[in-house]
Amino acid sequence: MPSLSNLETSLRGKRVLGRIMGVLGPPSARGLQIADGFVRLVERTIIEYENSRRDLLSFSSKGTIENYFRAQDHFETCLQLLHRSILYLDRLRLLGFRQADGKAFVPRPRDLQILSENVRYRVRKIRDAIEHLDKDIIDGKIPEDAEVAIHLGWQSAKLVDAEIRHEEISGWIVQLHNFAVLLSKFELIVGCPSTDGKKKRKKGDVHQIMKYNRTYIYGAGRSFGIIDGLRLWQGKIKRCNPNNEPLLYPIKIKNVGAFPIGGRELLLQD
Repeated sequence: MPSLSNLETSLRGKRVLGRIMGVLGPPSARGLQIADGFVRLVERTIIEYENSRRDLLSFSSKGTIENYFRAQDHFETCLQLLHRSILYLDRLRLLGFRQADGKAFVPRPRDLQILSENVRYRVRKIRDAIEHLDKDIIDGKIPEDAEVAIHLGWQSAKLVDAEIRHEEISGWIVQLHNFAVLLSKFELIVGCPSTDGKKKRKKGDVHQIMKYNRTYIYGAGRSFGIIDGLRLWQGKIKRCNPNNEPLLYPIKIKNVGAFPIGGRELLLQD
């Protein structure tokens, strides 16, 4: 079961911050809502996959059956989320959004494996098997010796006659993640503080390009949130005002993701 630990699982926070800053697309209210839902589902898909993998490996090393059951539960949820994520991505495709270079944000199904009819059919088939499993058991539609949950092998997951290899599902999740990153990426540029809001750039000034919402400005001082009510990003600011006057930090916010939306400038008061 391939690891996906290198994928971002803080995309929702980044997108919320970028949305509040007004620098993330798509450029329509409906598109924004669909993109928000898509990013949320992709992040959850990755988390559930990794939780399943962790518990399956724990079962392998410790032999504790409860770990296997938890792995089953997480994987079922992962497959359901995967199916929903694909629906959202296809809706973004149908809305026809284009990137700055004019290319379609979401390619046609024949050019994107995750939206191909074969992949969608297979994901939908195993998802439907999960959804209908309880009724099928109660109605006696599946063999009496069959498991009452998805079977997790070392190479694949299987339920009734639907089967998907772990290598396949991990690859599909990576494709979804790539789009979620494009919908969540922006850049903050924080200038050196001053008392009048004007940028003061000189050798030795503390300023750093910040990507997403997890980069820090290092220096002596206290922690602060960028804007009142936003606790998604915190960093250290340098104390350089001997007169105790309010310090103003010039901040540039720029979209570096999928859509050509302009940036913003604002001042943060210390």
